[in-house]
Amino acid sequence: MKKVLVFGATGMAGHMVTMYLSNIKDKYIVFNVCHKNKLNENSILCDISDIDAVNEIIQNINPNVIINCIGVLNKVAEKDIKNTVYVNTFFPKFLARVGEMKNIKIVHLSTDCVFTGLKGDYDEKDFKDEEGIYGLSKNLGEIEGENCLTIRTSIIGPELKNGSGLFNWFMNQKGTIRGFTNVFWSGITTLELSKVIDKALDMNIEGTYNITPGYKISKYDLLNIIKNEFKRDDIVIEKDNTVICDKSLVTIKENFNYKVNSYEIMINEINRWIQENRNLYKLYFKEK
Repeated sequence: MKKVLVFGATGMAGHMVTMYLSNIKDKYIVFNVCHKNKLNENSILCDISDIDAVNEIIQNINPNVIINCIGVLNKVAEKDIKNTVYVNTFFPKFLARVGEMKNIKIVHLSTDCVFTGLKGDYDEKDFKDEEGIYGLSKNLGEIEGENCLTIRTSIIGPELKNGSGLFNWFMNQKGTIRGFTNVFWSGITTLELSKVIDKALDMNIEGTYNITPGYKISKYDLLNIIKNEFKRDDIVIEKDNTVICDKSLVTIKENFNYKVNSYEIMINEINRWIQENRNLYKLYFKEK
């Protein structure tokens, strides 16, 4: 039985990871840290800028695993550079140091945005060439070493509050929207991410791993998969080829044998998850 501590448990990734692992009761006891609002009875409120409070939580819980799902997002990274660097760079490095000293497994989430998107098909050895504040902060926050796992991917999924993620944005649309045919993506859903973390903990892998289904699709095709799965006939997706970007990932690692599901299966499973947890996702169920 592993004792797990998740940081950022009301975010898009964090709440899903917390809930999914909590459901595997024969393997995990899951505690979680939230900023302002608790997710469940195992939630602890904490501002991670108070490093003494963070240390106290880790000391009291004494976890086998810490999963860091906290991150300042791309759209707001430049508004407060000091906070962005603290959250995206310093905090994961701090956790890595704690993991080293206390023999705690640290799982950290990184992003395809460490790359510019000029080339595409980036593997774990490719030079991280993004120079913007967000990309640099995430680049420098990737952790390596004993007990450290960096999962580099791009995620979509439902949110507890009205956030800025692609899935949430799409679900709030109606009428005609644009779908970029020359913007390519190779990410996963937050539910699939949770399965990846479960498998990674079983295998105790370390280092940086690009997690991808193994093929890329355009944002236009991705939106159409979501539209079809959620039967959003009230949305028309027009092709737009004006934006060109390819941050797709590939992996050269051969020692992690988890097979990521297809985009269609991942989106279908997200739909079923939302239906099974309607009380959490009320923003996706409009009153009729």
